[in-house]
Amino acid sequence: MALPNNIDDRVIASGKSGAVRHPAVTLETKRQHAESLATGGLALLRAGQYEEALRLFHQALVNNPALESAWYRKGNCLQYLGRYQKAITSYDRALAINPRNSSAWNNRGIALVGLGRVDAGLQCFTQAVYSEVRELRAWYNRAISLHSLGRFPEAIECYARVLALEAQDCEAWLEKGNALHHLRRFEEAVICYDRALGLDPQETRAWVNRGVSLHGLGRFEDAVASYNRALKLDAGNKHGWYNKGLSLHLRGQFQGAIECYDYALELDPQDAKVWTNKGASLQCQGRFAKAIACYDQALKIEAQSSAARHNRANSLRALCRSKEALCSPNRDPQLDPANRWAEYAKTTNGARPASG
Repeated sequence: MALPNNIDDRVIASGKSGAVRHPAVTLETKRQHAESLATGGLALLRAGQYEEALRLFHQALVNNPALESAWYRKGNCLQYLGRYQKAITSYDRALAINPRNSSAWNNRGIALVGLGRVDAGLQCFTQAVYSEVRELRAWYNRAISLHSLGRFPEAIECYARVLALEAQDCEAWLEKGNALHHLRRFEEAVICYDRALGLDPQETRAWVNRGVSLHGLGRFEDAVASYNRALKLDAGNKHGWYNKGLSLHLRGQFQGAIECYDYALELDPQDAKVWTNKGASLQCQGRFAKAIACYDQALKIEAQSSAARHNRANSLRALCRSKEALCSPNRDPQLDPANRWAEYAKTTNGARPASG
């Protein structure tokens, strides 16, 4: 005979009334249970088991809706799962309980940035550092947000705050250098890249970007040496090859520049800038037909490239095909037929090095 499965777990109380009573569940018991669930959720969160952790945090909050840490960590789970709007809602609940939770402000800002709302994220990072002036992560995220918005002087101030708290932060030195470079403060940028490389000599981006700033100072030989260090670490670094080509071109080493552009094109054959600048180096060697072929390739990729159109027409004229140049479908309508192809020999089409 099958056993009954509707087991009665009630406690029958003795007494005259014969009433049936449930064991009392005190508020303190529920709070303790919530803490226990939240502790289990934290372990799962740290193990990267976000869905499982989320379930435990939800159960914890059923038992104690005022448990700030559970709201905060539930938000973290949701953020790791890419559910940014729901994460923001959880952080809001945590902040309603404790408005000075700098970590919640910081992570709320990250979620907003994940939704593309950088300005709103910046406000959260600012609130985080108001709540806790030594909140390193918030200072760094505030700096990155200002940087992405093009507010470089403010970003530099924030990177300085990060480095005042943690002078060994290689990434902060690197990003501070990048912001200084954007302001054309090349000497200061090089110093920052040197500090980053002192902490991590294997940081390829710092070697590349150091070269870019040296290039900006007109120190092309030093720039090439910096790119060589980057390429020794990562031979597949397209920016390293492209930038080295630019610096070699401006030193008059056109064949070396062409070889660098060829390496860059092996890595990315759809980069119109590289085709254009390879053409410029060929043009400076007097190899006009090959230069025109490069400009044509650039125009297939980026039909509106004025540099490629301009240089193509100049190369055609240099081959004594002025009529063809003037009738070219790729001719720049603003081009003065009296211009000579050599005008671009020293400027490489005004191209700028690319950051790593």
